[in-house]
Amino acid sequence: MKKVVLVLFFSVFEIFGQCNDEEVYLWSSCYNINTTYDLNLSGQGLIDSIPVEIGQLTNLMYLDLSNNDLSGSIPSELGSISNLLGINLSNNLLSGQIPFEIGNLTSLMLLDLSENIFTGLIPSDFVNLTNLLELLIHQNQLSGEIPEVLGNLTGLVKLKLNNNQFTGSLPSSISNLINLNLLDLSHNQISGNLPDQINNLSNLSYLFLQNNQFTDVIAESICEMDINWSSNYYFNISNNNFCPQYPICIENNLGDQNIDNCSGIVELWGEQYFAEAFTELDFQSSGIQGEIPPEIGEFINLESLNLSSNQLTGSIPAEIGALNNLKYLDLSFNQLEDSIPSSVSNLLSLVELKLHKNDLTGEVPSGLGFLQNLELLNLYDNRLSGDIPSEFGSLTNLKYLYLHQNELTNSIPIEIGNLNELIYLYLNNNNLNGLIPIEIGGLLNLEKIRLQNNQLFGQIPENLCDLNLDWTSSVYFNINNNNLCEPYPGCIENYIGNQDTSNCSDLSMNKSEQRFDFKFRSAFPNPFNSTIKIDFELGSPEKVLINIYDVKGRQIVNILDRNLREGNHRIQWDAKNISSGLYFIKMQVKGKTITEKVLLLE
Repeated sequence: MKKVVLVLFFSVFEIFGQCNDEEVYLWSSCYNINTTYDLNLSGQGLIDSIPVEIGQLTNLMYLDLSNNDLSGSIPSELGSISNLLGINLSNNLLSGQIPFEIGNLTSLMLLDLSENIFTGLIPSDFVNLTNLLELLIHQNQLSGEIPEVLGNLTGLVKLKLNNNQFTGSLPSSISNLINLNLLDLSHNQISGNLPDQINNLSNLSYLFLQNNQFTDVIAESICEMDINWSSNYYFNISNNNFCPQYPICIENNLGDQNIDNCSGIVELWGEQYFAEAFTELDFQSSGIQGEIPPEIGEFINLESLNLSSNQLTGSIPAEIGALNNLKYLDLSFNQLEDSIPSSVSNLLSLVELKLHKNDLTGEVPSGLGFLQNLELLNLYDNRLSGDIPSEFGSLTNLKYLYLHQNELTNSIPIEIGNLNELIYLYLNNNNLNGLIPIEIGGLLNLEKIRLQNNQLFGQIPENLCDLNLDWTSSVYFNINNNNLCEPYPGCIENYIGNQDTSNCSDLSMNKSEQRFDFKFRSAFPNPFNSTIKIDFELGSPEKVLINIYDVKGRQIVNILDRNLREGNHRIQWDAKNISSGLYFIKMQVKGKTITEKVLLLE
């Protein structure tokens, strides 16, 4: 009978929550104050608030109340359990501010308050949690700035502050967390720049900053960190305001960045670009139309610009001359018009210039002769007029010259003979007249020469046969439809095409009436370096004497003293062993003397 009464007695005590003096009543159970070290009630359907009596479990080391429906605030009494090593209150309905008393738990290694409704600031008292390894307070409604004191928690391995309402800039003290493996600040309103010292986090493997308001440029030193930059599972900074120029390790994994307020941003045809970051722009066949915006001149590091095969109209902007590093410029196959701006002459690094198949008018700028690195100049099929500038003779690296299908007039400048690297020379389908310069016969690298459909007259220089061309193919050699006269050089006499020779008889008569003994043509290049070519013409076989004198009148060298046939001649002076300075070329033929001043530069 006594046994039955005793059982009923304990049942009544249990029903009414009565525990002995060494126990505390929590959630319908009694827990021994001295021997309860681990309280794990995760996922037990707990409701209402956390009882303040929990603070009596003074020897508690681990508390897990996660995945329940607990509400209300965290009781401040929890901060008195000094032996606590871990707290997990995640995935509940807890609210209010995080009590500052949590900062008293100096032995704490884990604090997980995530997925609740906490508001307010991160308590500054967290500065005392120097043994903390994981601080997980993500998915709440915390606000304010991330406190500097977090930088004192140097043992942290995991820090998750994501999905809150944090504002302000990220404190530079974050870079003190040298043991950090994961940092998640995503989905907040953090602004300002990413501290340059972020690369101090040498153990970081996961970095998430997406959906914030970070600005400014990311330091290149971030690439020193050992993170898998190419995977969003490890790294994400999308939906911020980070500005170019981006570190090379992340430039292909930036996501969307709002760069409206970044300096140096240029808009071209509806897209934004950080101008200084680009060395190449290729819009070939992109369907762009309208005028070329003057902002193109802000791409100061550009080396290649291809806008060919579009629907561009208007003028070439003068600002294009600001692209001092430009090597390749292709504006061909558009509807550009007006004259070529003189500012193009500033592109001293230019190797290829293609402006063909437009509607450009005006004269070819003589200033293009300053583009001494130019290897290809293509201006064909426009409406360019006037002379071929003699300054083109300065383009000593030029290999391809396309000026055909324009409205160019007057004679071919003899300075073309300076272009010793020239491979293709296309001057056809213009209104050129005058003689074919003898200097062209000295361009021994020529593979194609096309002069057809002009008004060239007179005799073809015999030295044209010195060129190694395929005379039989009109693709490689064509002088058809000019006014060139006999006798034709033997190499081309069967390949001259149609020639209007109606004025050739007048030319012969005039030559016989105006017979001359000697005609100096040119000494080029002048100034020169090591070698200079001297061209002249004899009206009859004569003895020719050519001497070189210095400025004091002393003879330096005799370079010619012999009889020569009638016709055009070229003599070359090799001055490699002579010091730089001013010299005089003195030519004597049959009592007639001509002196030419030349400058030798080392």
